[in-house]
Amino acid sequence: MKRFDKCLELARKHCAGGSECGGILHIVLDDGNVEDTYIDYCEDMAREQERQVQTALEIIALLRQMTVAERLRLYRSQ
Repeated sequence: MKRFDKCLELARKHCAGGSECGGILHIVLDDGNVEDTYIDYCEDMAREQERQVQTALEIIALLRQMTVAERLRLYRSQ
């Protein structure tokens, strides 16, 4: 499959997959900002979200090991 066709297919799946419009890529896919600067920005945001998701999964794993009382203590300690 050609690069353009593959990218188009992925963009369509991305937009149809529950992402609000173009989601993290909206400034490129929806707004037409196609310069490298905007693509770099989207990449940075995607990587940041990936780190946030990984951290959230780690927290969830720890929360599952805690009692409700410990979870409440954690909540109140913030």
